[in-house]
Amino acid sequence: MGNEKTKADTKSKDKLLEVLIDTREPDRYASLLKQNGIPIKVETLETGDFVIGNVIIERKTVPDLFNSIRDRRIWNQLFRMHKLTDDGFRAILLVEGEVPTWDYYTNSSISQSKYNWYLNIIKSIEAKCYVSYGVFFKWIKSDTAFVDFIKSLFTSMRTYGKSKKPILEKKEFRCITEIKSDMLCAIPLIGRSTADHLSSQYTIEKLCELSIEQLSDITLNKRKLGELRARNIFEALHK
Repeated sequence: MGNEKTKADTKSKDKLLEVLIDTREPDRYASLLKQNGIPIKVETLETGDFVIGNVIIERKTVPDLFNSIRDRRIWNQLFRMHKLTDDGFRAILLVEGEVPTWDYYTNSSISQSKYNWYLNIIKSIEAKCYVSYGVFFKWIKSDTAFVDFIKSLFTSMRTYGKSKKPILEKKEFRCITEIKSDMLCAIPLIGRSTADHLSSQYTIEKLCELSIEQLSDITLNKRKLGELRARNIFEALHK
């Protein structure tokens, strides 16, 4: 009976979970994932190029990465990815391709020193992703590696569900505001900064009294809480 329930749950998750692909991505990615039995859906995404559950992936080729560094686009993109964590998402910068060995402008091989320079720039971006922005960095060099990575993410999400926030170690003495913040952080799409703001401004009793509309109108750093997060809070406090 237990095994039958597990199989049924897995089938249910399979039907619900799919890899969302932005319409501007090359068609070959959709084909590759389909060939490997991964359910996909192609649609226009507001943020990122691929979405699996609450994981958002921004894909860049190596040349695009260097161009985005040159025109400083990369820093705004990383900041936006960092802000996604406040809404309960996990962000990944996926860099695709090899370090160039040929200079098409001079029609000559790239020197070893320039190759090393390119390599060090990529490593520097990787470090900044982790340390400054809290964004996971993944460098893949082939279509096979791409499929393997997406497949492993999909399998993990299908088996264990959405990526969850780590549980903080409990302190012996804590103020009530910190406790309320931890409680609110357990609600999907509610990040630490949002929970800290709500716990400092409202009692749990007061939050329970607010409607979804009233919750959605709460302003956080010049942005409204929004209906999706408001609904999650309302349902967590009333069901």
